[in-house]
Amino acid sequence: MKKNWFILLAILLGIGGFFFYRNTTATNKLISDLIPDNTLLLLEAYQPNEASIKSKLQELPFTDSLFPIATELEHYGLKGERLDALFANRLLYFAYIPQAKERITWAYFIPLISEDEPLLDQLIHLDKTREGLRLITHTTAKQKIHEIFFNSTKTEIAFFIKDNFLIISPSTLVLEEILLSKKHDWAQNLPLKDLSTFTESTLMTTHVNAHAIKEFGVKVVEQKRTSTPYLASILPQSWTWYLKDSFPNYGVEAFSVSPNPEIFGTQSAKKFDVGNMIPNSCSMALNISVDQSSELKDNCQKQIESDEYLSKLQTSAKSDFDIDFDAIQDNVQNSVSLLNLEGSDPSKANKIVLIQNKEIKNLLKEVTLKVANAKGQKPYAIPYGSFTITALGVREFPAMVLGPIFSGFSNCIFTEYKDFVILASDLSTLQEYLLSISRNEVWSSSSRHQSLLKKLGENNLVWISEPQKALTGLQALLPSPWYEMSKETFESSGITFLVYQSNEEKSKFSFLKGDSYKGSSSGKYDYKLLKLKQYGYNVAGKPLMLVNPTTKSSELLFQTTGNQLVLLNEGKKIWSTSVQGKILGEPQFLKTSSDKKQRLMVLTTQKAYILKREEDGFEINSSTNISGLNLTSWAVAESNNQIHIITSNGLCVSLQSDDLEETHSFKQKSLENCIGPLPTIGYKGQVYTVGLTENGLLGIVNEKGEFTTGFPVKMGVPTLSAPVLDQTDGQIAILVLGQKGEFFKVNMSGKVVQKNQFFRPDTEYKFQLCASDKPNDWVVMRGNNKVVTVLDKNDKELFSIKDLAFGRKYLKYYNLGSGRRFYAIFNGWSSYYLYNEKGEKVSDKPIISSSAPIIQYSDSYNKLIITTHNNQNIETWSIKLK
Repeated sequence: MKKNWFILLAILLGIGGFFFYRNTTATNKLISDLIPDNTLLLLEAYQPNEASIKSKLQELPFTDSLFPIATELEHYGLKGERLDALFANRLLYFAYIPQAKERITWAYFIPLISEDEPLLDQLIHLDKTREGLRLITHTTAKQKIHEIFFNSTKTEIAFFIKDNFLIISPSTLVLEEILLSKKHDWAQNLPLKDLSTFTESTLMTTHVNAHAIKEFGVKVVEQKRTSTPYLASILPQSWTWYLKDSFPNYGVEAFSVSPNPEIFGTQSAKKFDVGNMIPNSCSMALNISVDQSSELKDNCQKQIESDEYLSKLQTSAKSDFDIDFDAIQDNVQNSVSLLNLEGSDPSKANKIVLIQNKEIKNLLKEVTLKVANAKGQKPYAIPYGSFTITALGVREFPAMVLGPIFSGFSNCIFTEYKDFVILASDLSTLQEYLLSISRNEVWSSSSRHQSLLKKLGENNLVWISEPQKALTGLQALLPSPWYEMSKETFESSGITFLVYQSNEEKSKFSFLKGDSYKGSSSGKYDYKLLKLKQYGYNVAGKPLMLVNPTTKSSELLFQTTGNQLVLLNEGKKIWSTSVQGKILGEPQFLKTSSDKKQRLMVLTTQKAYILKREEDGFEINSSTNISGLNLTSWAVAESNNQIHIITSNGLCVSLQSDDLEETHSFKQKSLENCIGPLPTIGYKGQVYTVGLTENGLLGIVNEKGEFTTGFPVKMGVPTLSAPVLDQTDGQIAILVLGQKGEFFKVNMSGKVVQKNQFFRPDTEYKFQLCASDKPNDWVVMRGNNKVVTVLDKNDKELFSIKDLAFGRKYLKYYNLGSGRRFYAIFNGWSSYYLYNEKGEKVSDKPIISSSAPIIQYSDSYNKLIITTHNNQNIETWSIKLK
């Protein structure tokens, strides 16, 4: 029965769930008087005689214990035609009822007829006919409950007979709950069926008690504020499952003729058109079309006022900050979406809200200003690539606008992109989201998700979930026992996608078992490095992967040894220009131009160049010669029409944004030997750059290169790796790792708030801090020239690689989303050996590249796509994963 608990838990968490049909027939008074109001689900089904249909029915949600009960009773000594007749040609009921917050238990309700009397008499006297079996009887509410024990001291099954029903459960507590319950309002208002309404294609009717699921879900997540207990309320109360011909993929579907208009109002249906805004790392997406803003506002406000916590929070926000929620709700237009992401940090809520009305940003900026003024602070806004990220400063803001389904935003920050305003539950989640969008790693570009999206019609509400990707979020949300049980269930269930869609006429729910969208493999090419393409260019420096803003096709920007800057689109050269000097480090993204075009900065040994995106390449603008550019890494920030450059050799240069005229130059000599890359921090409305020298001097400087208060800090240890930013606890900190394993966490005031020592087996071992390109995501490498060990943040070993060729080793850590993490070990030259989290080599030969290869994960084909370069070619390779 564990499987059922965890699939039900998926409903509570918005990750999996199965919801069912409505049909208007008279309520069966007898059965409804036996169903307590805390029942989570009630199933109506009958046992078909045809084996093939029975097997399909048993693959439906929650039905794995419907029919095995007959086998269990036979195990206790009941058998023959009488037992078969007990389940044949009658409507059976199956309820899921909570047993405290740790468990969900089932109860089986079998209607009885006079011909069942001999079988019931045999059941009540089982202890007299079966050796090793004990039957104990006790009385609750004047009703005898019989418990069966078989070679153990634990109840295996219990039952009682009442109102012409045999009620069976593995828990006497649940049977007592049924007998003692005084409230049956939910069941008495259900449109229960009768056997005559079941056709040949009808498999089962199921009723969902959204209120009970919410109450139970809140207990399971231990009062953590999250949207998940409320998600069942978006669905009609009752559904019926029907048999489909193409069962292996879409074998059954459930329908309702009465969509639920009480949550978001009656909105017009339209085509699902936000696939280009949903990253492949999304584990759940809820999309609502909006053409009746006033109706949406009225319905959402009713939900807020019925939630005591949200109602008080909204009232407080109005009085403290003078927030006009009416105006904000009126501007929720076109569509609104709630996304749960498979984030790299499981401690985060990893939530995104998309509002398809860019004009609402002005109202949000007003909120930001009001909140900052009320707190005596400046509005918090920082650049991130070409985006500007702004903090609202109000917790649970989406829920105070759209209702409790949008809960889970302990913080709330926002930015804008195309026609959307994007709100996120924290900075790192928004950064990961924007990174995926800018790389075009989205549903509309994934063949796997495109196949799924083609199944969607015109709807006013769509809910899609991918259970396997939800496990990261479950880890932070659930107590450990629930998480482990859920993990086991989802990994073995074979369910790939759950899809609910609703319009004005009907609602439909379907589930997909088996990943029919992934490219199949016989195993012949697993882990083999296969060359796909080769382009003959003499590359100097690492290429930059771009996405064409119009066509969304992949592009590469790189410099040749002849100082040509070249742009390839799908391998074809579409633009090139000459630059003076060799490119230093990697190009950096700037804010978009006033006409919303992408801008990049390229730094060479002589000049700074601004590249502004045009349809056929870039418009390029250059500075005059800048002295002292002989570095390996640099950072850039923009403010007040100035571009500020901080380099790893301590050079600080400011340029005018329009003509790149140099306005300021300064050498911070104490930061002359910084280890790259140089992280940047948005803090109190300014952008700061972090530098760490090889001898352990940690500095944080402002845009002009001046140290901020409390810095520099002498760590007192030599280091081999750049510092890493940490924002996991809501406070910004800098992480430093000494080469002997000394670990430091330093706050923005220059105070060491944490210090510990990673285990060092002997003095030959040295340590490196290795971050992926996702926020708050890093590992530690420990090596001694022959052995490399990769450690997590808690000094726990992930894997070790032994018997490597002698020499110093380096590690490049790739977090590609979808639970795919890879580690490239290299010797500082050109040979990279790629491993997964288990320490298994995932390439049959080394990857040869003059700098760290660009690695992408193809969700559609379960492949790694690898781009390498040398002084002769740019090459694209693939590796088929197992």
